[in-house]
Formats: sequence, C-alpha cells, structure tokens
Amino acid sequence: MRWLFMLFLLLNGAVSARAEWVLTPERLINGGVAVLRWQGAVPMDVAAAEFDGRSFFFDRDRHGPFALIGIDVLKEPGTYPIELAGIDINGDSHAARLHVTVDDADRRIDYLTLPPEMVTPKDPATIERIRNESRLLNDIFEQHSGPYIGGLFSLPVPDPVSSPFGTRRVLNGEPKSPHSGTDFRSPLGRLVRAPVSGRVVFAGDLYYTGQTVVLDHGSGIFSLYAHLLKPLCKVGNELKVGQPLGKVGSTGRSTGAHLHWTIKIRGAKIDPMLLLASYGKERP
Repeated sequence: MRWLFMLFLLLNGAVSARAEWVLTPERLINGGVAVLRWQGAVPMDVAAAEFDGRSFFFDRDRHGPFALIGIDVLKEPGTYPIELAGIDINGDSHAARLHVTVDDADRRIDYLTLPPEMVTPKDPATIERIRNESRLLNDIFEQHSGPYIGGLFSLPVPDPVSSPFGTRRVLNGEPKSPHSGTDFRSPLGRLVRAPVSGRVVFAGDLYYTGQTVVLDHGSGIFSLYAHLLKPLCKVGNELKVGQPLGKVGSTGRSTGAHLHWTIKIRGAKIDPMLLLASYGKERP
C-alpha cells in the first residue's frame, strides 16, 4: 500500500509542512487506540496516512476527516512515526510527520487448566484444520472493502468484563500469547448485538473460537465474536448498530458461557475497551 501513499503525494504537487494534524492521545500502551484528525483553519478535502507499513485514506464523521490508529498488543515500546498528507478545499497540499509513543502495558497473568488436546492438539487432521482456519481469518483481516461504515462503537453485551484484553495466559503450565480480545461474563443465550454497522464476512464454526461471527466495518477495521451458541446472521448480511448477530454460548475452547470480543484495526489487535474510550458511545 505504500505506493498508494507515494502516488497521492506525487499527483498533488508541492506540499506545505504546516502541522495542523492532531493525534489524541499521543502516548498509548500496546493495544491502545488513538484518533487522528485535521484541525486546520481550512477544511480538509482528502487526506491519507502511513503508519506501521500500511497506507490508508482518512474516513469522515460529523467532525470531518479522521482515522483510527491501532497499536498491536505485541508492539514493542518506543516512538513511531505517522506520515500524513492531504489536500484542503482550496486545493492546497499539507504534509506532516507526527509521532506516537508506545508504552508497555502492565497486564495480569491468568492460569487456566484445560483438556490437554485443547491446548496442544496431536491429531494431524485437527492440526491441519487449525492451520486452514488461521489462513482463512488472516485472509479476511487483510481485506480492505472501502471506507468506514460504522459510527461510534458501543458494547455488544451489557455484562461485566471477566477477562481483560492482553491478559497473559498460562494454559496447563505452558505460556501462551496474550489474550487477543475482551471476555464478558454473559449468561448463556444472551443476545450479542453489532456495536457499530458492519458486513458479515464470516459466520461459522472454528476449532478454537467455536461458533464465530466476523464483521467488516470498512477501512480495515474488523470485529470478531467467539464462542457463540449460534450465529443469527449469514455472510453477506449488512447489520446496523444494535442488530443481533448471535447468542452467547460456550463453543470451541471455552470453560463456560461468555462472549469473547476481538477488534483489529488494519492488522493490529487492539483493546476493545480502549477503543470505546477513544471512539465510543460508552466511555469505560
């Protein structure tokens, strides 16, 4: 995608280096989310950015052009550049480089005991299934279907958090990757509702996450809902905010009824609760 960003600069001539761009906040923990906006005196017509090797155009809400910047849970602490370019309504070009500082989050460790075959499967057919499902999800998350079609995020269920994002897991004594989503202590059968508008790009059974639904919200932003009792939607459905997408269950690798909610922003696994804090209707 870098060629797209460079082409955008080349086609639009000379660039003034007036830094009218604002990143909120400028300092994040890994898994955090910032909102990037233009706040110049002249409204911006079109804008693009490059961060972490990915180029993308700004979306637009009632406040004007904006972009969500997600910091992956595994991102190393440090200071990282964001390259920006845009054309205002007068036809003038603007470019700047901002920086986001990433700190390492201090997260808890959970010790869980599961059936050995759920932690380290031995069956060749199961191992192949897991590989195929991983490739399938990676292919989905690499898609870019167009502009953002959601709004401010809301909670998918009205229940307390049981396992926070980024929690380090030790399964049967073996350290695993940080928890890639937020778990809610939801009762069996609770309706799970779309937190923003999105397109259903996956609805089916996966080895680890059981009955699973994935929504594409545009602009490389996806949300995943795992361990459902059953999906209430099909691939291709367009869901509006608040519409049911499934019911809470305990399918896949699960020790009891709960909802697992994952969000990815252009490949970065981020904390859904921090997204709500930065760009949500509810501010936890």
